Amino acid sequence: MEKDTMNEKEKIEIAANSSRAVHHHVAHFSVSQVDLDTFDVSSGTLISIRDQLFVATAAHCVLDHPIGRMWFLTEHPRRPKDGILAPVSWGKNDEHDVGFYELPEVEAKNYFKTKQWCSLERISIAGWGNANMLATLVGTPAERVDVKQEATNQPLMLARVDSYTSTFLPPDDWPQNE
Repeated sequence: MEKDTMNEKEKIEIAANSSRAVHHHVAHFSVSQVDLDTFDVSSGTLISIRDQLFVATAAHCVLDHPIGRMWFLTEHPRRPKDGILAPVSWGKNDEHDVGFYELPEVEAKNYFKTKQWCSLERISIAGWGNANMLATLVGTPAERVDVKQEATNQPLMLARVDSYTSTFLPPDDWPQNE
């Protein structure tokens, strides 16, 4: 059996290049969402199933009453007064921490005109992942949302999609909905 001859620097370089490749191919589908009551930031993925458009996200990111509260950001600076795309339906499964917002087709395509929709056929879910194993995540951490307060007290926000390598959390450590 051949001995592993890669040094730590080479392993880090491979991980960094993998993260960049994942970011390049997945960032086009990633969107940021903001709860206008708490200004909590979360991420989602634009998914198309036939003629229906969705934002897939974690269950703990789905609001019970999102109309007028859930604000989807784009790569262009936006204010709530610029328009909020209201979902037509939403749902979640707390056990598996998965959720969705269904969006109106015409409005969503216009709202996210510089983004792409990932068709369901392109998705291959491999499972929950293994706790403490490395994974590349693509989304918008709250630290990557630029916020400027205007004189009108309306925030101007710009989301920056990022990719980073992290470990899966064990299910016992997942955030819980209140």
